[in-house]
Amino acid sequence: MLHPLVHENTSTLEEQRFSSTFTGEELFLNDHQVKGEKVLPGLAYLEMARAAIEEASGSTEEGQTRIQLKNVVWARPMAVGAQPQEVHIGLYPEENGEIAYEIYSKPEKNNGSATTVSRQRLRDDMDTRIVHSQGMALFALGSQRPQLDLKALQERCTQSVLSVDECYEVFKRMGLEYGPAHKGIEKLYVGDHEVLAQLTLPSSVSETKDQFTLYPSLLASTLQASIGIGFTNQ
Repeated sequence: MLHPLVHENTSTLEEQRFSSTFTGEELFLNDHQVKGEKVLPGLAYLEMARAAIEEASGSTEEGQTRIQLKNVVWARPMAVGAQPQEVHIGLYPEENGEIAYEIYSKPEKNNGSATTVSRQRLRDDMDTRIVHSQGMALFALGSQRPQLDLKALQERCTQSVLSVDECYEVFKRMGLEYGPAHKGIEKLYVGDHEVLAQLTLPSSVSETKDQFTLYPSLLASTLQASIGIGFTNQ
């Protein structure tokens, strides 16, 4: 396995491609359920794209270059049921040096190992794809991270403070069931149309922290924090 979200290189002469097979028992699926279905978190596609591009191009030197993702589209959620689900990510170099990517699955009857195919068959294959996410990637020089005054931000966000239990109880009422691996919010400070979230990598997945660059549960927690906007002026 190359990466928890990118399992193997299944490229052919027609397509640069990586593939993964998910059973639903993975923490990022088992602990992320929407109305009873195990759904791959939308932000996990970002780490999937980043990892595939890094594998295809070779590791970038830290501090020198970085992979920048843009024009990201989330087209259709991917749910994993009783049977394992195979998902692919195709990479398509553009003339301007950017890389288009597409994360997709196929109807069950079309699943199978990679083989060399004709151009017509490739076009037919693309017509039957179920696209879950797509976007563009490019390599850019590393830049200095902006410095934020957290103390000043917290002083502005004083309307209310939500605990971890209060936050995830709201999500539960919305039909979003988050297990321990996806509960990264420790506290949520609510201000006037802004929130400040204290995030922690859940202890249940702490041993896997070095396996990801864009950790799916922490990314999801940043998005979850926006629920605090709904408490503004209440």
